[in-house]
Amino acid sequence: MGKLFLRLYFLIVAIVVAALVIGDVVTFALSKQELDNDYRRLAKGTFYLLVRELQQVPRDTWPEHIQSLNQKFGYPLSVTPLAEVKLDERAQLMAGEIAVIGDGDIFYQRVGDTGFAVTMGPIGTPWVYRTAQFAILVFLASGIALAVWFWVRPLWRSVVELEHAAKSFGEGTLSARAAVSKTSALALLAQRFNAMAERIERLIDSHKELTHAVAHELRTPIARLRFGMEMSQTAVAAERARYLNSMERDVVELDTLIAELLDYARFDRDTPALDLRAYALATWLHRTVDDARLPTLAIAFRCDARTTTNAFFDDRLMARALGNILRNAARYARAEVYVVAEIVEGACIIHVDDDGPGVPVSERERIFEPFVRLDGSRGRDSGGYGLGLGIAQRIVHWHHGNIEVGDSPMGGARFSLRWPENLDRASLP
Repeated sequence: MGKLFLRLYFLIVAIVVAALVIGDVVTFALSKQELDNDYRRLAKGTFYLLVRELQQVPRDTWPEHIQSLNQKFGYPLSVTPLAEVKLDERAQLMAGEIAVIGDGDIFYQRVGDTGFAVTMGPIGTPWVYRTAQFAILVFLASGIALAVWFWVRPLWRSVVELEHAAKSFGEGTLSARAAVSKTSALALLAQRFNAMAERIERLIDSHKELTHAVAHELRTPIARLRFGMEMSQTAVAAERARYLNSMERDVVELDTLIAELLDYARFDRDTPALDLRAYALATWLHRTVDDARLPTLAIAFRCDARTTTNAFFDDRLMARALGNILRNAARYARAEVYVVAEIVEGACIIHVDDDGPGVPVSERERIFEPFVRLDGSRGRDSGGYGLGLGIAQRIVHWHHGNIEVGDSPMGGARFSLRWPENLDRASLP
């Protein structure tokens, strides 16, 4: 903090001093002639009396006479030959004018037509004036120091807080955050740092959970493959065919799992360029629901589009999101899935209701995490790996929307996809 304070302090002092000096120079240059005229006016009467006094005595007694008068003045008096005066001032004296030296410190006046001049000064600057100047400078320097101190101190505290947070975060304490006052000059920087730290912490935690989940998901089919290989070596021909078929299904399961993992990783990256277009929501909804039907599940699908208004979205991505929600609903529904589309207060909303067991309130946020399935089953008949809802949530988020989970009027779960109706019209082709 000391270095920052001193640097800023001396910088401000230098600027102030430079401004004062420049101001004095400009003022002096503009008003010197006027000041000299005022000094001449003030000294004119004194010189008149002194010159008349000298002209009444012999010239060879002028030094002694001036010396005797010197005791009655508060500043030095003397007689100076014109040859000792500088050329500029000498020209003024020859013209009968009073010559002023410096800032009214020394004055010359020629004695008649002689080669001598009466000199008054140096008069000097009163001590009160010098003291006042010094006091003003001290006051100015102290005021600048206080102003700089009160400005630097909170700034430095914010810098130290950011430094400690960054150091802790870099050393592995991912929960470290910068506690900077909202009124600080670095408040916006601290907010950006905290947002970055929170995102990194969330990503690392997500990747850790994803790694553990992937390991668990891969372990089951690999174990079955190993068991099938061992059993097929000693089994008879009929049994060996059954084990080989089972191993083939395990390979297909592994291939499907890897494909879904690649999809999830792709959708977990930053927002892609969305191909936003206007679609008739009712027509699009019926088509997407028909495409998402699972022939292996005896689940009835009902679709109700309560609007004829066009909506703006990326057809391919939104169809993927709704398809994942529909397949999830069909997986848990007992007999029916009901899809409703509507536009309410400038928002496109698609409700997907089922008559299944529903989603507990405590699990409604967690189900969007990878490999989370409420039934806890991880067998090949569980119908998925728990990645579809996470992909759907990411797609709707790209459309500046969200997915809400609640209770369905049918007794099961309701998934509501919601995004703005007039989404980014400016980006449309």
